[in-house]
Amino acid sequence: MKKLMYLIAMAAVLAFGMVSCEKDENKNGSNASEEGATDLFSVSADSKVRFSKGNLVYENGAFGFAPHQYDFGDYFGWGTGDNPTNNSRDAQDYLPYDEWGDHIAGGWRTLTKDEWYYLLFRRPNANKKLGTATVCGINGVVLLPDDWEGAEINSNYYDCKWYNVYDSTSWASMESDGAVFLPAAGLAQPGTYQDTIMTQVNESGVYWTSTLQENIGIAAFAVAISSCQTGLGGETFYIRTSVRLVKDEND
Repeated sequence: MKKLMYLIAMAAVLAFGMVSCEKDENKNGSNASEEGATDLFSVSADSKVRFSKGNLVYENGAFGFAPHQYDFGDYFGWGTGDNPTNNSRDAQDYLPYDEWGDHIAGGWRTLTKDEWYYLLFRRPNANKKLGTATVCGINGVVLLPDDWEGAEINSNYYDCKWYNVYDSTSWASMESDGAVFLPAAGLAQPGTYQDTIMTQVNESGVYWTSTLQENIGIAAFAVAISSCQTGLGGETFYIRTSVRLVKDEND
C-alpha cells in the first residue's frame, strides 16, 4: 500500500516536469537516528529543536526518514505510531494518540500546535524566516533557523506563487546552512474497498501536530502549506498527511 501511494504521488509530480535533484529508489534510506538540520529553531520562548533530515517514512516494519528534504515521504493518519498503515475511515480507530517518535531511537517527537504556531509566526523575525519555495521541481515551504546567516528569502505570500526557486547546487548551499524544506506532498485518504485517494500533490501539503482539536473530538490540528498561505487548521484523524519530526535541543 505504501509503495503504491508513493508511486502515485511521484507520477503526479513528474507531470509538472523533470526533477533535477538526486532521487533515491530506497525512500527509507536514511538512518532514523540522524537529524538533517543541525541548526536550531525556536518553538517557544525558552525551547528549541532540530528537524529530522526528511519526512517520516514507514517501510519493512520500521520508521525512518526520507533520504532528501524534497522527498514526499509517507502519509499517516493522526497518532498512528503503533499502527502506521491504518487505513480505516472510522475516526475512532485513531484513538488514543500514539507518538511516532516513540518508535524511533533518538528522542524524536511531533511538535504541538502551539510549538508550530510559535515557530511559524512568533519567534524573532519569524516573518523573514518562512517562504514558499521550489526545490528541484518540488513545491513547498522553506524554514530558516534562528541564527540564519545565509541568503535572504522572499517571504511574500500575496501573489500565490512559489518563490525561492532552488536547483541542486543552490539548495545544497541552503541546506548546509541549516534551512529546512517541507514539501507540498498533498493528502491521502481512505477510499472504498481500502483503496487510497491522492489529492493536491505538489500543490499543497499538511503536517500533523500532536494536539487534539478537543471541541470537535474526531480531528487534530495540522499545519497546512500552499503557495497562498501557511497556517494551522484541523483535519479528521483518518486523513493521511505528512509527518516531520524534531528532537529537543539537548537530546
